[in-house]
Amino acid sequence: MFAEFNSFNNLELLDMSFNEINNLVVPQGYSGLRKLKSLDLSRVGVRDGSKLLQSMGSFPSLNNLYLSSNNFTETVTITTQELHNFTNLEYLKLNDSPLHISLL
Repeated sequence: MFAEFNSFNNLELLDMSFNEINNLVVPQGYSGLRKLKSLDLSRVGVRDGSKLLQSMGSFPSLNNLYLSSNNFTETVTITTQELHNFTNLEYLKLNDSPLHISLL
């Protein structure tokens, strides 16, 4: 899905909220959207929050990540190593999402 945005080299804000995108994962090694600072995935129906968060390291400039009102059905597990991928993250919004977070 993100491959469609490769030509938008200077895109800084992407709002895909309120769309049904159940299995959203950024492909491993994805190198597009390097300047993306804000990503809104609120109410998109993501069920596997772990896979989504693990793949978000592909966006090194990401400052704001909105994941509100998603129906995570799995325990959201993320390692401390994966958290280091979010070096520029300043704001993470997860309200109205059932969370069972496990840090490994």
